[in-house]
Amino acid sequence: METSRSTGGIAPHPFQGRAWRELAQLALEALAAGVLVSLVLALAIFIAATEAQAPEPAPAARAPLPAQVVPAPQPARGDEAALTAAGPV
Repeated sequence: METSRSTGGIAPHPFQGRAWRELAQLALEALAAGVLVSLVLALAIFIAATEAQAPEPAPAARAPLPAQVVPAPQPARGDEAALTAAGPV
């Protein structure tokens, strides 16, 4: 007594319709993941390259204004201890 269908002597194909769908779904998911990772990596490289090419600020913008320069305090003329500790004036 047979419980399975007879195929007429032809062996069934190893890949049925469901297996092909699962294989196609797996391939599409892998492709989508690869595209996403590539876009994130490209964005990171673009940001790093853009920051590396940023122009230097103008020399006038870096120099302090004359009003911001404060001279160092000078010791009094008769203060010998301050002169030797501070060095020659």
